[in-house]
Amino acid sequence: MSLSDVFCLLYSSYCCLSLAFAILLVVWVLVLLVNTFSGLLLALTNYNHNTLFIAMEASGGEF
Repeated sequence: MSLSDVFCLLYSSYCCLSLAFAILLVVWVLVLLVNTFSGLLLALTNYNHNTLFIAMEASGGEF
């Protein structure tokens, strides 16, 4: 096994690791988005308009 083979092997394993990390990051962001969205849906269905307005105003969102 030559030195270039070792570098190639290291690079491919690093590439796989970074790809796996990127996929994990995307999944994590999607889970966060789904949690936020389901929380908003829950607020829309369970609470009245004033409670939702106060919650959105407190979080700094535009209504």
